[in-house]
Amino acid sequence: MLENFHNVLVVGLGLSGKSSVKLLGKYGINTYIYDDKLPDEKITGVINRSELTVIDAIADIDHIVVSPGVSLDTPIIIEARKKLIPVISEIELGYYFLDKNIIAVTGTNGKTTTTLLAEKLLKSASVDAVACGNIGLPFTEVALNGSETKVPVIEVSSFQLESCYTFKPMIGILLNISYDHMERHRTFENYVNCKARLFQNMTKKEYGIFNYNDSECRKISKICSASVYYFSISSKVKGAYVKDGKIFFKRNLKAMEEYVCAIEDIRIKGRHNIENALAVICAAKILNFDNYTIKECLKEFTPPRHRIENIARIKGVNYYNDSKGTNIGATLAACRMMEGPTLLIMGGYDKGIGYLEFFKNLPNNIKYIYLVGDNKYLIKKDGLRAGFKNMKCFSDLEECVTEAGETENISNILFSPSTSSFDRYTDYKERGTAFCNLVKNRLI
Repeated sequence: MLENFHNVLVVGLGLSGKSSVKLLGKYGINTYIYDDKLPDEKITGVINRSELTVIDAIADIDHIVVSPGVSLDTPIIIEARKKLIPVISEIELGYYFLDKNIIAVTGTNGKTTTTLLAEKLLKSASVDAVACGNIGLPFTEVALNGSETKVPVIEVSSFQLESCYTFKPMIGILLNISYDHMERHRTFENYVNCKARLFQNMTKKEYGIFNYNDSECRKISKICSASVYYFSISSKVKGAYVKDGKIFFKRNLKAMEEYVCAIEDIRIKGRHNIENALAVICAAKILNFDNYTIKECLKEFTPPRHRIENIARIKGVNYYNDSKGTNIGATLAACRMMEGPTLLIMGGYDKGIGYLEFFKNLPNNIKYIYLVGDNKYLIKKDGLRAGFKNMKCFSDLEECVTEAGETENISNILFSPSTSSFDRYTDYKERGTAFCNLVKNRLI
């Protein structure tokens, strides 16, 4: 396939774009770069075409590698497709150079936690595993320095999957699917189809792991050609499941169930995290890992920052940073973990998503909602339509946190925006750090 790569344009110079440039350069492929936000970016060994017109930038290009942050509706990508120039994702490019032993994780929520847990479990079994992809370290960076023994555990987003064509993991995991990224995918059907692309090239030699309790995941499993396994928090399935507070695994429905560990052995709490753990347990048992190794890993693993993180207790009120709550499903999961009357702080980038369903499913323990960000009035409008009245809008997060801290008769203040941070912050980490610093200032 690489024999057709002569002049490649990398569009988008984020982490994945820069790693793609290095990978292409290692193999002597003529590489050009294009980023309309960084026209003066200088990278050794490549030619910057950012200041050229779209037509001139793609004039002699035979392939385009598009970074996940670049929409396929961008003029340069639209023009390239008109000229039938193949447009591939950074994940697809990395696969051309490293195509074995891949474990890939996708879903609307829980991807990072599941990816890191899988990496830790593999390392516990002395496997040379590395978490990469949407998690921060680009897959092309791993491919650049990869080996036959390396096991990439890739967090794969819908943005990356929409330009994957031959990518095929050894084990693919689909955690859940709920409304997200409508500003990019336009329809829920398009979004679901992007997630399904993870399994499009699989055969019986590979393994697909699906959330049995998620209807969209189950639909995709029915058309998956891989060896299908499930995980379930409530049903006995071929795979990993919960029964009477214990986790079991069945290699097939006729096999004897195998006790793996108890729910209480899982350090990360909450239904969603139990599901994440079940998905990893299922993968581990497919790989014939022993139960002791699995159990000890689950006892030790702690989730990454900005995920329902209890950061302080001030005047009897618990403060939780869930800045990674970037969609409705994630925020609802965080709300369900709160015990006692809770004030929710939410809002941010406008993804074009309505919130009526959110309010219909909101737990009764959410007594107040304080709103910030570009979509605050949209949320408030849908909240009022749903009959939820205890809402206030604020100009910034500092003002919001200050007033939240003075609110009486609450046990928790939960910061879970339910959307992306791009309206005010670079990413959810910067946003979460800003919230933590505001809370820290209240301790002084």
